[in-house]
Amino acid sequence: MKNAKKVLSIVLAVIMVMSTFAMSFSASAATVTGEYITDETTKNVGETGTWYRLPTLTFTCPRCNNVASEYIPEWYNADSVEVSEEGIIDNIRYSIGRWPSYDFYNGLECFLLEYDAISAGTVTLTVHLRYRFYADAEVGYCGTCGQYLSTPADYNDHVDTAVLTINVVNPVHDHVDADNDHNCDICGEKVSEHVDANNDHKCDVCGEKVSEHEDSNNDHICDVCGEKMSEHVDANNDHKCDVCGEKVSEHEDANNDHKCDVCGEKVSEHEDANNDHKCDVCGEKMSDHVDANNDHKCDVCGEKMSDHVDANNDHKCDVCGEKMSDHVDANNDHKCDVCGEKMSEHEDANNDHKCDVCGEKVSEHEDANNDHKCDVCGEKMS
Repeated sequence: MKNAKKVLSIVLAVIMVMSTFAMSFSASAATVTGEYITDETTKNVGETGTWYRLPTLTFTCPRCNNVASEYIPEWYNADSVEVSEEGIIDNIRYSIGRWPSYDFYNGLECFLLEYDAISAGTVTLTVHLRYRFYADAEVGYCGTCGQYLSTPADYNDHVDTAVLTINVVNPVHDHVDADNDHNCDICGEKVSEHVDANNDHKCDVCGEKVSEHEDSNNDHICDVCGEKMSEHVDANNDHKCDVCGEKVSEHEDANNDHKCDVCGEKVSEHEDANNDHKCDVCGEKMSDHVDANNDHKCDVCGEKMSDHVDANNDHKCDVCGEKMSDHVDANNDHKCDVCGEKMSEHEDANNDHKCDVCGEKVSEHEDANNDHKCDVCGEKMS
């Protein structure tokens, strides 16, 4: 980089040849100084940083020590720029700039280095700078004390090494999320999480679906939005809701088969409350007539089952044992007409030699006492 030569002389009159003086003096040796300017050593991410360098070549009067002549470089070159850590700054470039301070040098051409701050962190730049003044030899008088002076030429390379520490920080600003994508429109930082304050399963910020209906407590209602999710269902027919466990039905037996129409469990036994020998539920025959106590009536229903009967002719009912008849001898054969049992002996109360009962002859005339009369009937015998 080369610019036009700038010479700042405090000598009021430069005289190239001074023959009237018998003696001449050289100015003191030249000194190279100058200033650095940085806009800020702390930069926000996304900003551009600058660094200015304006070296000066200064000759001073050996008598009064005032500046006799001063030069700035006509040519610059950055031999190298070393970066202590990658990824914090980028796009390092340099050019001829204008000295930005409001002093004697304001607006003069100088060396300008620029960089872009790309992420937070601290980095050190080491700049190896080379420049030339192209100062010609000159003679003249000191503008302050009048001393005759001469300055040597300087076409040499001068080298500086400058170390610049840069702190890059994230910018401080109010986050803005105009497009509601949860990221700051300015810095890209995440500024919010999904939130669903109204419990409609959508993010209140971006509108994205953030949850599904769920019923973790199995109450048929969505835990998030309160919407009804399901009805009672009993797929396994256990009378309880498969979802919430609530009882949803009772045992029922519409077809009267003693089994629950829902679960198949036995819900009743055969019963005959009205004692008609049929199940009151299903109508199936449960029992036959029975007369265990032999009272001629069904023990179940009370219906008459039999009459008194004396098949063995013992005068007692064969069923209940009740007396049915007395001994009777209607044919006067001394035996019971029913049971055949002997009821009487032959007797002849009127002494006519015939049984008073059956009429059968029971004795002969006889005269044991020989009174010519029958001992039995008294009839004359001889």
